[in-house]
Amino acid sequence: MATTFKKIKTLIEFSKNNNVWNSDNTLAEKLIETRNRDFKTSGNGFKERDYMKMKTLKKLISFSIELELLEKTGHGDELRITDKGEKALLSEDSYKEQITSSVKNYLDSKRVPLTEIMDTVDKIKLPELPDITTIYNNLKDKSQITEKELRKAMFLLALSEGVDRKIRVIYLN
Repeated sequence: MATTFKKIKTLIEFSKNNNVWNSDNTLAEKLIETRNRDFKTSGNGFKERDYMKMKTLKKLISFSIELELLEKTGHGDELRITDKGEKALLSEDSYKEQITSSVKNYLDSKRVPLTEIMDTVDKIKLPELPDITTIYNNLKDKSQITEKELRKAMFLLALSEGVDRKIRVIYLN
């Protein structure tokens, strides 16, 4: 299974194949037909249920629009890749830089700028840890973002090297 970071890249690469897509349904249907391994969710890939569902792909498309990598053309439900999406595909470094920039803009639009998130992280002291739930609980009254959206945004920032993310393994008896 690919991460959201990789799925978005695959989505915008695929979107580039057409100048314009009739709708998010059309784009999602064509992606499903490709049986691209980045959209595989389980199994051996021989069955339709082994891949992301239409509803989930449409959410990914909508999120890519929020990140300004895809856009509605203004003609019905038509979609196309944006200049930012094109720029992201120039190289791996360009992709990381564009994802970082797009996620920062996304967070700003949700009234929770990255600087405020990082200030919140700095203020969290033991016994609390700066995990997403704790960060979210400290910001939720001031923002328009859900915990799930914040988790996804911070994960993308970590993969694009926009923030540091540490993972520790804890053993329990």
